[in-house]
Amino acid sequence: MQLLKDLRQHNKLLQAYFNKLFELADSKAPEAAKQEVEGIATNLNKIGNELKVNPLIPNSGIF
Repeated sequence: MQLLKDLRQHNKLLQAYFNKLFELADSKAPEAAKQEVEGIATNLNKIGNELKVNPLIPNSGIF
């Protein structure tokens, strides 16, 4: 089911996002971490927007 796939991907991206933010705060190479965070954030926004319009999610405002 596409909804479950999207929710799993969204959760994985959130985990990766916060891991990269931690690396960025503790990193000696902030530019690389910054680029990775930006890429993850872009993908989070894309999947979040897809989840917002899914009729199976009653409270889509959480995305």
